[in-house]
Amino acid sequence: MRTLLTLLSLFIGAPQLTVIADPSPSVIPDVEARLGDRTLLVVKAIDENRNPLKLRCRKTWRDLERWPDTATIGVYPVPAHSSPFRSDLVQLAAARSDQAIAFELLTDLDYWVILMAPGHAPQRARVSTRAETAQVEHTFTLDKGRQPGAVLLEAFDPSNAPVTENVQVRILDPLTGALLVLTQEVSRSFVLGEWPARLPLPAGEYLIEVWGAASAEHRHGTLLVPRKWGEYRATIRVVAGQDTELQARLNAPAWIKLTLKGQSTQSDRDAALINNPALAPSVLPEFLEQRLAMYAKRASVQLVRESGYPTTVPFTHKDVGGSTPGALRLSGYLNLGTQQNSEALAPGMFQLQVSLPGGRKFTRNVELVGGEVLGLEVDLGS
Repeated sequence: MRTLLTLLSLFIGAPQLTVIADPSPSVIPDVEARLGDRTLLVVKAIDENRNPLKLRCRKTWRDLERWPDTATIGVYPVPAHSSPFRSDLVQLAAARSDQAIAFELLTDLDYWVILMAPGHAPQRARVSTRAETAQVEHTFTLDKGRQPGAVLLEAFDPSNAPVTENVQVRILDPLTGALLVLTQEVSRSFVLGEWPARLPLPAGEYLIEVWGAASAEHRHGTLLVPRKWGEYRATIRVVAGQDTELQARLNAPAWIKLTLKGQSTQSDRDAALINNPALAPSVLPEFLEQRLAMYAKRASVQLVRESGYPTTVPFTHKDVGGSTPGALRLSGYLNLGTQQNSEALAPGMFQLQVSLPGGRKFTRNVELVGGEVLGLEVDLGS
């Protein structure tokens, strides 16, 4: 964080500074060793009268539940379909003043910077962070906003019966694939509300995905209702001051039967400790190695569409020794040496990404077909 504060002083002086996030680099796996230097991204925005706008950034999934009511900046690494996506590479820290917002980013990556503001379709800028450049700046200019429109949504299952619960709506930027609105957290998706559901949006073009979604108990994440359907995808244009009707007909889901082979290594245990910094002080020393061994064999499993961002492949695990023993919980990992069917997935063409904490990775292009189970065996070695 010292680097960020030092660089911030160059563009906002001795600031009234609000630190938005301060994750220590030590909790981000081998970032220093792999990518080293940082670049400061400074983002500003001005209105039609050239007055500066106060900006905020997204901090939690709750910021995604609706279109923001204040000017908001999102920063997303440009997807590289050839390598697994790392969400911890988005930003290391962020801070803001009254006239700018700054992100400390890793070098040698390309990022999409997206401005979302009331009455305006998303604005985008692509920036590159390079080792020879300590600071990158971008200023957005907003014209006068327009009256918003809305999407009036109805959903139907594969038999054409109405669906009014366990549905999740994802609204994405069709150019970048960045997620703009997510109606509920994936593992806690409940009824959207009255149907047809009305989703206010600024005038513009959007990619809308309507998913069948699992329902889980809010406090512990215990699975209540598994996902039943696939998804519906469409690009739509929202017109200012008008409701755009959308009938989403969900397709049949697909599944992956995944067999994981291989053994965890010391590098996986070391990374597990780095990824879970609260583990060491909260676990008795005699049990720490046992817990690290458990975390080290957890392989994360994701699906990525071409030029898109990843979605987690959910599996169920029984709660052992927790607050709800024997209950099924959703997770995005599968243990080495096990075989299991995933929960329901959307059909389509994807890249499957399987990775261990220490960095070993497996990727393969797959086609998921509605109503079918795709069997895969992955050997991550040792």
